Amino acid sequence: MFDTKGKRLLVMGGSMATYAIVQNAQEMGIYVIVADMSDKGPAYRLANEGIKISTTDLDALAAYIRENNIDGVFCGPSEFNIQNTMKLCEMTGLPFYATKQLWDRCGNKESLKNYCKTNGLPFIPEFHFDSIDQVEQCPAEMFPVIVKPVDGCSSKGVAVCTNAQQLRDAVGAALEFSTAGKVIVEKYMDNGGRLFSFRYILDEGNCYPYMLMDTYIADPVHKKCLVSAFSYIPSEYGALYMEKADQKVRNMLKNMGLMHGTVFAQALPCDGDFYCHDMGYRLSGGMTYTISETLTGINDMKMMIRYALGGPICTEEEIAMMNPVSTGKVIGQLMLPLNAGTIAKISGVEEIKNDPAVINYIQYYHEGDTIPESAIGTLGQHFGRIFIEADCKENLVAIVNRLQDGVSVQSEDGTELYTMRFDTDRLGK
Repeated sequence: MFDTKGKRLLVMGGSMATYAIVQNAQEMGIYVIVADMSDKGPAYRLANEGIKISTTDLDALAAYIRENNIDGVFCGPSEFNIQNTMKLCEMTGLPFYATKQLWDRCGNKESLKNYCKTNGLPFIPEFHFDSIDQVEQCPAEMFPVIVKPVDGCSSKGVAVCTNAQQLRDAVGAALEFSTAGKVIVEKYMDNGGRLFSFRYILDEGNCYPYMLMDTYIADPVHKKCLVSAFSYIPSEYGALYMEKADQKVRNMLKNMGLMHGTVFAQALPCDGDFYCHDMGYRLSGGMTYTISETLTGINDMKMMIRYALGGPICTEEEIAMMNPVSTGKVIGQLMLPLNAGTIAKISGVEEIKNDPAVINYIQYYHEGDTIPESAIGTLGQHFGRIFIEADCKENLVAIVNRLQDGVSVQSEDGTELYTMRFDTDRLGK
């Protein structure tokens, strides 16, 4: 048994993005040092120790690691700090679950599509553009389409278009969010605004599914706001996925060369199949370990921290606990997307925190904060996330409706900013 007690972990970044990492590591008996140029962040203040070194100053961090007997380095879901951590671990010989080559292989949408094709997973008809002038190549019968930066994240630059002029505008906007200067235009498959996601733990090249989840986008009718509004676990597609796609996905992950860590992917469930379209080779930014730990006892964040310290990704006991299809409980993750504006008054939060069905609550905005127009349609639109546990879907629906009815986020002129409430009737469709 690998003992984490007394190990010394360097965490990259002291913001709210790494708060849960510090918290989980300390629960494991680990001494946590946070590196950040600012000492104001909540993770920095929670840590056992803070050092005011930028996460980009890899030489200084490497020297600190050597001089202070650091056992491992870890970071949150920030892709910027993942790149820095990857380089730092290479410089110091400390464990990291991915290489630059594997990271790029998973993060590039073109690469993912090629691996899907090779392994027999269906993919959505697509075009690749690197300029607005190529819009005319998209045939009329392709509409509606969805536009995405080939290397984008956080839903930035994503839009649904029903005609050529909308497509021209969307391609121009998406190009601004693509480092590679490329955009994917895909056939938009209208399935009522549902997404399906799957998560695997990778251990010495073995792939273990541990969570299957349904997600509903906030605006399935007008398709102007494609951020998630609600997630439901375990997925209603679970048995079908395990029968039709699980082995193909395992083969794909092995063919990609992934050996360690955690990976998640989104797919569109449509006509009895699953159309993969996005993958992340990292922990999720949505604290999904809260869900898996409640359902099965699996905490992928603690697994990844343990690996960063030189231990195994998972134990035989943890592998035996993984059950992505049926657990006897249901979990809902309710997101609260806001309209643009400045928050003057918030009510209903204390009731959420004190509700016995709420297993976790994350709030991103507070009174005085502004949600800019540029955040609409991205993860920056979310006011918060509520994790809810129930014994059946019917009870979960009642809890969700009760919590939504109690929340109010008002602007300075009294306008309600939380108008995009989740219609729980969609769970029965």
